[in-house]
Amino acid sequence: MTRCLKLNSIIKLFFFLITPYCFTQGSLLVVSKDSCLLTIDGEISQKISPNKPQKFDLSEGEHLIQAKNSNQALFNEIVTIETNKQKVLSVNFSEPKKQETKTTPVENPLQDFLLVSDLQIDLSGAVNELIFDDYNHYSAYKEFYYAFDQGDEIRLDAILLNKKGSFDIRLTKYPEFKETYVKKNLVRLDSHPIQIPEKSIYILQVATNSIFDKQIDMTIRRKPNNPSGKSFNTSVVKKYKYEAVKLLEPSYHYLNSTSNEDLLGGQCRTLLAVNVPKDIVEWYYTVSASRDKGIIQKNMKTFSLFGRLAGFLAKSNVVTASIMIGANIITPPPGSHNCNVYMLDYENISPFNHRQAFSYTIQGTREKVKSSTVKIQGYKGMQCYLGVDNPDSFNGLHVLIEAVGIKRNMYLDYAN
Repeated sequence: MTRCLKLNSIIKLFFFLITPYCFTQGSLLVVSKDSCLLTIDGEISQKISPNKPQKFDLSEGEHLIQAKNSNQALFNEIVTIETNKQKVLSVNFSEPKKQETKTTPVENPLQDFLLVSDLQIDLSGAVNELIFDDYNHYSAYKEFYYAFDQGDEIRLDAILLNKKGSFDIRLTKYPEFKETYVKKNLVRLDSHPIQIPEKSIYILQVATNSIFDKQIDMTIRRKPNNPSGKSFNTSVVKKYKYEAVKLLEPSYHYLNSTSNEDLLGGQCRTLLAVNVPKDIVEWYYTVSASRDKGIIQKNMKTFSLFGRLAGFLAKSNVVTASIMIGANIITPPPGSHNCNVYMLDYENISPFNHRQAFSYTIQGTREKVKSSTVKIQGYKGMQCYLGVDNPDSFNGLHVLIEAVGIKRNMYLDYAN
């Protein structure tokens, strides 16, 4: 009996001690007829939509509630939150009282500025970035592209909506990538001026070095240098150019027959590594084979896969997001006897070289071909391997092989 009484006393004491800490929170329900930016205790900032109540869980006690609408009207009120209770707050922006005395109208400092862009930017924190890039402790910039005229005055308004943290802004002139403006460790910008030195395309970059994701509201306005500048188009478009890149120089190889390899030495197979950069859209290799060395030597002098692709891309002025290369552009040089070309990954190099069972990629593989041009898509940023094989048991083979990639280069241009 005494033990039970002690246990009850301990339980009562436990609840007595934790009660002040577990139940000292209430809630605030905010509603506004205007769209506004609400700030609580100067720390929590949140955008409030018209007539859409929004609930906030707050600690017990007094809290300062501030709000500002698009007309820059202000609202200030101190509210008291009680434990386990909800308080409703209606945010009303009253118009200033009209005075009978004549007053001088106050000019809007932004009345001559034109809206360029109204952005809500989501920035990835370093935690997300580290998943993909262990050495980059700074999140990647979000980029926005604009055209500005010489003498334009730019005004930036920006505010960090999340509690704590900061953001950086950088404006760079394109295509020189010359830094025009930079500000770091910002929480907000209020109509900050930037003078544009010359007509050009500019890249606006925004980033955060905070650990967690951040959200920023940003407004960009411009004041033209003269009235005719009001019609200036600030829009920018992405365009693409393509160029040929050498992945494997034209190379000559002599392959023994399989019987000579076994009896007299030499090799009936050879392996070629092809490094494919990340910015390659597609790539090609061409192969020609013959028992006649003179045919292959002539091909080396008269045929160039790189030259044909580079010439085609230069003349066609291809600027769209896709490319079309006709079959006549990449017709392979002549060949007279069969060879095999297998596209391999690293794990199958050794089995191929030792004439053991191996696996290969069908897309990049050709068997029993005298000459061929092969188109390969994918495998960007990888090292691929081309295994060339002489299938003939009695005759040696002369082989010519070359590989070329198509690289896509993005550039910025003024919108029409």
